[in-house]
Order: sequence, then C-alpha cells, then structure tokens
Amino acid sequence: MKEKQLVLRQTTTKDIDTLLVLYTDAQKRFAAQQIDQWQNNYPNRETLKRDIDNKESYVVVCEDEIVATAMFSASLEPTYQKIEGKWLTPDETPYMVIHRMTVKSTFLHQGIARYILDKAMQLCQDLHLYSIRVDTHKDNEFMSSLLKKKGFAYCGKIYLHDGNERDAYEYFIRRRYVM
Repeated sequence: MKEKQLVLRQTTTKDIDTLLVLYTDAQKRFAAQQIDQWQNNYPNRETLKRDIDNKESYVVVCEDEIVATAMFSASLEPTYQKIEGKWLTPDETPYMVIHRMTVKSTFLHQGIARYILDKAMQLCQDLHLYSIRVDTHKDNEFMSSLLKKKGFAYCGKIYLHDGNERDAYEYFIRRRYVM
C-alpha cells in the first residue's frame, strides 16, 4: 500500500462498533477457512473496552477509514508462562505482546499487517522492551507466514485459558539476554 497514507493511532470508545465489524469480518474469513479462531463471541465489546481503557488498543486508519486493529501490551501475558518449547528470552525479560490483530478483508495483501508489526517493533524499541511475543492459531497460515517473514521465531505451543492450543512466536528487539 504505497500510494495511501496509513496512520496508527490509539483506539477510542467511538471506534468500538467499527472494530466489532472488523472482527465479524475476520470471524467469517476464519470460518470459511475452517479455522476455529474467534468463533466464540471473542473478541467482544467488553474485551475491546478493556483494551481501550488500558491504552493497549490501536487502529490503522487509511484515508479516514479504520482498516485494521491490534492490541499491544507490555504487561505479562499469563498464558505465556507455560510453553511447550522455549521462548527466546527469559520470562522476566520485558516484552510486548500482540493480540487481536486483524485487517479488513478489502484491505488484505496490501502491506497493512506488515505495517502493524513494524509499528509494534518501533513502539517496543521506544519502550525499551527486549522482544515481541505473539501467538496464532495453527491453521492461520497467513499470520504464521507473515511472522516468519518478519523474523519471528517459532518457539512452541501455548494454551489459552479455554484450553485452545496456539503456535507461539517471538522476535528479538534487543539482544541483551543470551540463552
């Protein structure tokens, strides 16, 4: 997406209805691909409101239209405490988590997901964090491929609170810690 200007900004409560439409769009895409991610009323209004209240929700705007969203958090992710595999950095190392990333169907394959990851990497550097951790459904080939192209390493499997399995990835921002 070279000719259009993208802007990442924090989400406001006025954006919630638009985000719910984006997630419904993603849920339909996943269902069509037989991926059971986000098929259980998640993310929902309460989740999005909490992300906004915590100042962890971001949207990508293109020509006054919200075309993507993601949650970036520098808080400890409880489901990442146990991994079948090994993270690149020790658990006590400050890291960023990316969750709930989606792009509007009509804007797919235009570099917006890469833009979000680039912005997350920059924010991570600005906050002096050491890495980014992210998880995705094992059948979400687009996200897995994108993460690998951006230099994320596959680290193993984690399990969500509901028991669902996810593939876990991590990207080094700062190489202070040597494993």
